[in-house]
Amino acid sequence: MKTVKPADLERQSRLDPALRFTLLTGPDEATMAAVANHLVALAGKDAERLDLSGSQLAQDPSLLAAEAASMSLFSSARIIRLELSGSGDDSVPAVETLLAADTVINPVIATGASVTAQSKLVKLVEGSNHAVAAICYQPDRRALVGIAMSAAEEQGLRLANAEAQLLVDLVSGDQALMRREIEKMALY
Repeated sequence: MKTVKPADLERQSRLDPALRFTLLTGPDEATMAAVANHLVALAGKDAERLDLSGSQLAQDPSLLAAEAASMSLFSSARIIRLELSGSGDDSVPAVETLLAADTVINPVIATGASVTAQSKLVKLVEGSNHAVAAICYQPDRRALVGIAMSAAEEQGLRLANAEAQLLVDLVSGDQALMRREIEKMALY
């Protein structure tokens, strides 16, 4: 598949069964985390989550495909979260095995801030029909205001445009901090 925008992934209301591997990368770790959390939430509240690291895959390249093909004993759904370090090239053999596997029933959501658009992993993902990549960049002020308003709406709050702008200014555009402040307001 091709590279998509993070907003395209955030608009999804269900996980695409044809996608085995979703790669989130780029300089904005807050957007990466928000998109990854959204995709994991689409698996359902009761979904089993398995966390893997790039170093585990470097030691055993078949681990990712084996875990993606295995059923959960405790839940009806399962999702794999992969944290990549460095360029992510050490996990290329594992991702190749996953994309070539006959059966995959568990989607893999991978994040790695240091993975660049020129890395072997991104090229592999872009060349596959079972994978997608999204590069997360820091949103501009207008987009941050929209993110604040939608995050407040998710918490059952309603922020006016002026209030959302003030919140964005108070947190200096830090999305993670902004979401935590909105959660505090919702709890209050």
